[in-house]
Amino acid sequence: MIWEQLNEGAELSPWLTPPITADWLYDYAKISGDFNPIHLDPQAANDAGFEGVIVHGMLNMAMMMKVVTPWLDARTMVKKFQTRFHSPLKVGESLHVSGRVVNKALEDHTITIRLEGRNQQGDLIVVGMVILEVT
Repeated sequence: MIWEQLNEGAELSPWLTPPITADWLYDYAKISGDFNPIHLDPQAANDAGFEGVIVHGMLNMAMMMKVVTPWLDARTMVKKFQTRFHSPLKVGESLHVSGRVVNKALEDHTITIRLEGRNQQGDLIVVGMVILEVT
């Protein structure tokens, strides 16, 4: 189904997170084991040059995949997922994620999706690329 529906230029349904809370970061730290103080302690984050605690990069990545997961099924696997962070996402901010199909390769049955995450002010937080392989 995904192969027939996602063509080059197709826009995926965007997703807007609720405002990120300190509880989210603490819960994510417990699950991931990433207790880096820049994600949990405002003073440590300030000492590191940030204006308050920042969201874990891997949590940003997970939120970005939210626009892709509706397209995953038993015939589709994530072959590659890469991101580049531009600015930190902070507590109280939301992440608006959008996605667009940039390539559909018949020879290896892959679909490449460009993802973009911006905060509610429109600042670019993270860009990513997902390659899906459809069997």
